[in-house]
Amino acid sequence: MRWWFVGWVVAITAVMVGLKLKPGIPEDLAFLSLHTDCCKVEVSDSSVSQIEYQKLPKAGVKEVHAASSVLMRDGSLLTVWYGGSREGAADVQIYSSRFNPSDKQDSKDWSEPKILLSPQQAMHDLGHRIRKLGNPVISLRPDGTLDLYVVSVSLGGWAGSQVNWMSSTNNGHSWSSLKPLWTSPISNISTLVKAPPVYFENGWIGLPVYHEFVGKFAEFLIMDSNHRIVDKIRLSHRREALQPWLAILNDQQAIAYMRFSGNSKREILQTLTTQAGVKWGSAIKAGLPNPNSAVTALYWKNHGMLIVFNRSTDSRRGLSLAFLPEIDPAMVNDLKNPVDKWQVIYSFEENLNKKNIDEIKKKIPKLSYPYMVQGNKGFHIFYSYERDFIRHVQISESWLLKQIE
Repeated sequence: MRWWFVGWVVAITAVMVGLKLKPGIPEDLAFLSLHTDCCKVEVSDSSVSQIEYQKLPKAGVKEVHAASSVLMRDGSLLTVWYGGSREGAADVQIYSSRFNPSDKQDSKDWSEPKILLSPQQAMHDLGHRIRKLGNPVISLRPDGTLDLYVVSVSLGGWAGSQVNWMSSTNNGHSWSSLKPLWTSPISNISTLVKAPPVYFENGWIGLPVYHEFVGKFAEFLIMDSNHRIVDKIRLSHRREALQPWLAILNDQQAIAYMRFSGNSKREILQTLTTQAGVKWGSAIKAGLPNPNSAVTALYWKNHGMLIVFNRSTDSRRGLSLAFLPEIDPAMVNDLKNPVDKWQVIYSFEENLNKKNIDEIKKKIPKLSYPYMVQGNKGFHIFYSYERDFIRHVQISESWLLKQIE
């Protein structure tokens, strides 16, 4: 018997066994809406501009990138990123730092970075060679458990990635060993993560992921509380979508915004679910430019949608905050929102609101991989500044309300 035939039999058997072992998705599956009322994070209203800029400490490495952050129960922020000599280098490690907005320290609000994960530790835990690490994503479950998702590559480039996870039950002071997230019963490669998970009322986890091997497309993983895959759902059926980010509208509806990697009209892609992530509509253009770069979005309850994106089709410059007025869930099924309803209300590092970005883009730094977190009285936005440092911007809710009046 030829080896290829044996291989196909094994592969098909593995898939069928995996499908047979899948628990069914309950009919009453519902998103859990996480509110910040329990937390103490506040953006100071004492600033005249009500927008505050800070740099995260760098830990002495040449490049830093791909920050993610989480609002802790004690009101602090825990932020992670990767840093090393360059993206994909063998010396890249995952770092973490903490910030408490209520602390009145001199000028050093962020703690000194700590190494959260090294390639050596990843190799020890996973039991195989690790060529590089990237894209850490940190999140807090409703029960207080911290999860860290991180991409690793053993062979080749990012298309050969797998997603791994580890957890902490003591606010990140110690962590479990790193474990692979089994997204495929055969090779378990070409899955990457960039955005935080969402949670379901039954304790399950929904993780937006994407693929870069052969084609580029986005998926939504539905997992039980032990990170076992219950189902995988495609968010895009063409091969031009990356790095999906979910904005929850209510217990059944969410919009996934995606980076567009195609060559046609370059705009952010979006798709809608009205069944708690189990089924998604067709991906369509959102009416905002995208230069093949990541975006971040949050639904601001009773107000509308906020999105941070690069306001260009060919450059990771002009990072801006845009607002879409209150979305009526009953009217959003086809996502055909008029483009002119998006309002650019702020541009980071430079005030570009009334300028032509193409005329001055050479003067503007490259800002990429934004990540937005909501606090009690404002929002925290993180992004890479030329990969030289991670920027933290605090924007007060009162300032935002004035911009959208």
